[in-house]
Parts: sequence; structure tokens; C-alpha cells
Amino acid sequence: MYTDYAPLVIRTAVRVLRPDDRDLVDDLAQDVWLDTWRHLLRGNEVHHPAGFLATRTRRRAIDHYRLARVRREQATDYTDDVALHRITRMIGDAA
Repeated sequence: MYTDYAPLVIRTAVRVLRPDDRDLVDDLAQDVWLDTWRHLLRGNEVHHPAGFLATRTRRRAIDHYRLARVRREQATDYTDDVALHRITRMIGDAA
């Protein structure tokens, strides 16, 4: 199954993820395969692997963005002095 459908999972992940998140493609694909193996090990069957894997990949990407929004993740420019000051202040407050 992996040999036949790994390219499909990668293509789907590339299409679904934002251009600046392309570095997450391999992680997302790995999560999809892990979930698929768990699904199969529980005794479930997959009658249409292409649709099943494409849907799982899209849902995993959507879940990633939902969680990121909830956690309010933001990229930090470490060359920016203001951002560095803010980070050091947060670390100092936490310590």
C-alpha cells in the first residue's frame, strides 16, 4: 500500500499546505501513514485507498492549522531586536 500510494499522500500534502509550510510535508505524510497503520491494525478495511489517504491527508493538514490557530503560533524573526527582547523578557518572566 505504501509503495503504491506514498506519492499520492505527498502530492496531496503539498497541495493542501500553505507555501511557507512546505517543510511540514514529510511530517504530515508520516502522521497520515501512522494513523493508517493504526486503522488497519484495529481490523478495519480500506476499500478505496486513494480516496481514504487523500481525505486523511487533507484532514490532518486542516487539524494542523486549527491547532496552530488555537495555540496562536507565530513565526519569530530572530534577527529582529524587538522580537529578541520580547522573547528574553518572556523567558525571564517564566524563570
